[in-house]
Amino acid sequence: MSGSFLFVRLFTIRQVCDIIILPILIKLTSGFVPRSFIANKSFDKRCEKLNSDVFSDVLQQLEQRPDRLSDIRLWLFVAVNTARALIDSTDKQALENAVFTDCKSVSEIQYGFDMIQGRYGRKFRSSTDARYNYLCSLVAFFSDRELTQEELVLTQQYNKVDKYLIYEL
Repeated sequence: MSGSFLFVRLFTIRQVCDIIILPILIKLTSGFVPRSFIANKSFDKRCEKLNSDVFSDVLQQLEQRPDRLSDIRLWLFVAVNTARALIDSTDKQALENAVFTDCKSVSEIQYGFDMIQGRYGRKFRSSTDARYNYLCSLVAFFSDRELTQEELVLTQQYNKVDKYLIYEL
C-alpha cells in the first residue's frame, strides 16, 4: 500500500501517462495513438507520419480493387475516410466531430455510415462516381463483430487523416 502511495507522490499524472501508459498504447496499437494522449510535438509529427504511411498503404491495397476487405484495420480506415470525405465536401463544420468514435461493433459503424450517406450523399458531388460506389460497397460488406480496444483507438486515429481515398483512387 505504501509503495503505491509513494508512486503517486513522486510522479504527476502527466508523467505517469508519458512513462507508463503511452508506451503501452503505442505497443498495443502498432504506433497509432490518439493525439489527445500526446503533448510532445515530436510525437505529433510521428503520428502525422504514421497517418500518411497508413493512407499510402491503404491506397496501394485498394488500387488492386479487392471485392471485399478481410483486414479490420483496412476496413476501418475505408469506412472512416469515406464518411469524412462525404461530410467534408458538403458541410465542413460538421467535420469537427469525429465519426464512429462511439461505435462498438462493425454493424454500428455500417449503420452510422448509412446515416451519413443518407444525410450527405445526395449533396456529394461524386455520388455517382464509380470510386465512391466502390468504397461504399467495401464498407457495406464486412462481417459483423465487436471492435477491440485497439480498433477503437484506431478509429480515433483515422479521424485525423485529412486526405481522402475517393480523390486518390
